[in-house]
Amino acid sequence: MVIRSADRTDPGARSAAALALADDIVARALASGATEAEALVTSEDAALTRFANSEIHQNVAEANIGVNLRFCVGRRVAVAATGRTDEAGLVALVERAAATARIRSRGVSASANACSGRTTPNARSIRTISSTRPRLSNPSSRSSRLSSVTGAPAKCG
Repeated sequence: MVIRSADRTDPGARSAAALALADDIVARALASGATEAEALVTSEDAALTRFANSEIHQNVAEANIGVNLRFCVGRRVAVAATGRTDEAGLVALVERAAATARIRSRGVSASANACSGRTTPNARSIRTISSTRPRLSNPSSRSSRLSSVTGAPAKCG
C-alpha cells in the first residue's frame, strides 16, 4: 500500500492510510508464521527555505515514511525496517523479519533449553559489580561472575 500525496494534505486520511498499512503488515506477518507481530508506521514532512538578500534562495520539501516490523515466533523476536511501502518493499520486509526470527530460533535453540526456566530479575534484585574489581580475563570467568549477579545459568548463550 503506497500512501499517496493526496493523503499527505489531510491528516485524517493520512492517519487512516498509516493504520491500514500497519494492519496490512501485521496480517502479512501472521500469515508468514509469526505468533505475534507489531507494526509501527511513521511519517514525516520536512521543509527548508533558505533566504539570501531577502529572497528565497533554496526551497526544499520532502515527505518520508518508515515502517518497523517486530516479528515474534514463540520467544524469538526479530525486527526489520524499511522506507518502501510498495508491494515489493512490504514483501521483502516481512520475509527479512521472518528469516531473521527463524535464524535466531535455530541458532540459539540449544542454549534456549538451558535458559527456559530462567526468570528475569527485577531492578531491585540486581546487584552491581564494582568498577574497582579487576577485569575478568576470559569468557568462562565473566560468565560465572555475571551468573552470580543475574541468577542466570553460567552456560546460557
